[in-house]
Amino acid sequence: MSRLETPWSICDLEYVVQQRPLKRRFSDVEACKMRRKDGFYGEEDDTHFRHDVAKQAEDEILKAIRRTASVRYGDNLKKGEILLVLAAGWNVTEYSYSSLDSAGKAFLRAELVAAAELCALNGHRVSAFRDKLHELLRRNRGSHKGFLRKSLCKIRPQRPSRCRLHAGMKCGRKM
Repeated sequence: MSRLETPWSICDLEYVVQQRPLKRRFSDVEACKMRRKDGFYGEEDDTHFRHDVAKQAEDEILKAIRRTASVRYGDNLKKGEILLVLAAGWNVTEYSYSSLDSAGKAFLRAELVAAAELCALNGHRVSAFRDKLHELLRRNRGSHKGFLRKSLCKIRPQRPSRCRLHAGMKCGRKM
């Protein structure tokens, strides 16, 4: 999963927006044009964007992600491939990782397992991601015991299955 992460975080982007000194420098975020001394977040809420900058902040994050993806994946994105962005961990920092809460949930662990399982599908068809998302939503509605039992270290990339259009035949189509 970490191999697929951006080298920068949303905090790095906000530091550029705020023009803070002594920040880490990443060309992907330095190209951001937005400048606001007060940054993205309000004083009371450090998780959600302030309403007055939310749209512009979202746009700048997506632009920075696109710049990173262009460097990493090059022309593949121009050939019709899809970039799936998983923004994980923002709303679950106060939740449990290693045990169930009183409602039978461990949202922090569930989100990390879900992100790892989705990353394991890198290179698969969109339908594989859709199916995995439906499965994860079903698992999330129930008890999170299964997420606790799942070892993050054992989640490995999965090879894409053969092309469905040519099932039973040798297909040279890249997945």
